[in-house]
Amino acid sequence: SIVKEVTTYDYLDFDEFLSMMEKFIAYEKDQFQIVFRDFDDDGSGSIDISELKPLLAHLRLIPLRAMINEALSIVDADGNGELDFEEFVSFLKVYRRAEGFTTAEALELHGIFDAFSAQGGGAFGELPADHLADALVQGFGAHVTDVAQGLESQLMSGQGVTKSSLATSLSNSGKPEGVSFAEFLIFARRTREAAMDKLKGDYRSFSGKEGDQDMLEVAAQGGFAVADADGNGAVSEAELRVWLKNIGYTPLKQNLEEMFAEVDKDGSCELDFNEFFDFMLIFMQREGFRKSVVAEFRKTFDRFDEDGSGEISALELADLFRDLGYSATLDELHSFVSKVDANGSNQLDFREYLRLMRLYREEELRRIELVFLDFQEPKTGLIHQTKLAEALAALNNEAPKSVLRKQKDNSFDDFVKLADSCRSDRVAKERKLAGFAEE
Repeated sequence: SIVKEVTTYDYLDFDEFLSMMEKFIAYEKDQFQIVFRDFDDDGSGSIDISELKPLLAHLRLIPLRAMINEALSIVDADGNGELDFEEFVSFLKVYRRAEGFTTAEALELHGIFDAFSAQGGGAFGELPADHLADALVQGFGAHVTDVAQGLESQLMSGQGVTKSSLATSLSNSGKPEGVSFAEFLIFARRTREAAMDKLKGDYRSFSGKEGDQDMLEVAAQGGFAVADADGNGAVSEAELRVWLKNIGYTPLKQNLEEMFAEVDKDGSCELDFNEFFDFMLIFMQREGFRKSVVAEFRKTFDRFDEDGSGEISALELADLFRDLGYSATLDELHSFVSKVDANGSNQLDFREYLRLMRLYREEELRRIELVFLDFQEPKTGLIHQTKLAEALAALNNEAPKSVLRKQKDNSFDDFVKLADSCRSDRVAKERKLAGFAEE
């Protein structure tokens, strides 16, 4: 209707476009004013974070805590944690500037964009259409592969960032045009939204404003509700451990505590839906590993990526495994590669390699768990200190007597930590014997 006010034709000249944009901006601001009033529950003329989250969800923006805090720090001039309408409009500008990603997230995505742009041989500042899925998987993890491939298919068909029955994004050569970084951010936002929809389940809104549903009613579907075993609308660390175990992950205490602390900003020791989604994003992006472990994996990966292509082969992977102290046959590695090589290149980028390490780690943890169950005391559920050497031997590991003397009875997490330290010590000794300097 706004376009019709400007012209009766199908196309706009530049002046008509400017006129249309002026009218649209005024219309959008009026609509924001209406929504702002609807969500200003106490009629104070300002909204706080508790009111802001459902408002953003109503506008179909993902209300992630990190982005909210970053945008608030920029626009909340008086620092009272509340926004009047003009501050709210400024907040939306900041929020939408990078499609809802924080500055740190946008920088990371830009690095991925640049790497795949160069790898694809596209024009400067342009990501080739057939590299979109790989770039998105690199940014968000293997769990978004289907979504990423769907978006790439959309782009390859010439639909660009907006679905259309017309192939409007094909170049003169008939090939699909690449995407700029701004367009890549749109695809990245859609990928994250799809991940959130998958987590929420098949309900339409979790804002508490649609269909008179409150947060507890809405959260009654999807992954959050399954994790929230007692149905109190929040997920405790204990509930999170059970849920992760049920979906195929071994939730080690130190890993869980690190990520839990990152998202539980209010210190309640429980996660609401948005905190739960934050947690799952971090968990999936790191494949359940701690920050320091991912950094170490990255360092090792780069060392074995000798040509700087951003990928390693199965043969290089075998050498890499030996360097880390893991024992796996070439057949086992090929089996793992076939499970994570989403694009069928027989080469692994870092995201695929990280996923492979998670699969291998889960198998290793299952072996450790079987040994732990064999040696644990029925009454305490722990391995007695005097049985630790024998338990480690069952894993083809050994620890110095000085280390074992300092050990107490081991829980499963303690035993995993001990087994890992034995492997690290063995690798360090082997590297020293081989004449490698410590890094």
